[in-house]
Amino acid sequence: MASGSDYAGQLTGFDTRGNDWIYLATVLLPFALTPLIGVPLLRWSSRQDRPARARMGLGLAIPIAYAPFVSIPGDYYETGSILITRAAAWWWPGLDLQRWRSDDLVLLIERLFLSGEAYTGLDLLLVTAAALSGVLAAFGTYYLGCLLAGALLRPQTPPECTTS
Repeated sequence: MASGSDYAGQLTGFDTRGNDWIYLATVLLPFALTPLIGVPLLRWSSRQDRPARARMGLGLAIPIAYAPFVSIPGDYYETGSILITRAAAWWWPGLDLQRWRSDDLVLLIERLFLSGEAYTGLDLLLVTAAALSGVLAAFGTYYLGCLLAGALLRPQTPPECTTS
C-alpha cells in the first residue's frame, strides 16, 4: 500500500466536480466529531468525581476536541482559503484560485514568499485572510461543541435545601 501524497493523512485526487461546497464538506466533515463527541465528552469528563472516569474520558476526548486547533495550518487553512478565494473571485474574476489554496500553510508560505519568486500584495492579503478565516473556523467548530455540550449536559446544581 502506498500513500498518494508526500505525507500520511493528506487526501489527494478527490473529485469535487469544481464545486466548492463539496470541497468544503470533504475538508470539514472529519471535524464533525469535535462538536458531536469531543467537546461534550471533554465537558463530561471534567464533571466526574471519580478520577478513573475523568482520565478515561479525557484520554478519549482531548484528541477529538482539540483536532481543529492542531489542524489550523492544514485543513482549517484550506477551509479559509476556499472561502477567501471564492470571495476574491467575485471582486477579481479570472483569478487562479488554486494559487492560494493548500492544505499545508507552511509549504504554501515557502512556495509563495520564500522561494525567491516575486509575490504580490494580493498574495499576502489572501493568504493572511485565509489563515485568519481558518482560525475563526477552528474556534467556531469548538464553540459549536460547547453549545451542544451545554444542551446535552445539564448544569450541576446542588440539591435545594428546604427548611421545615
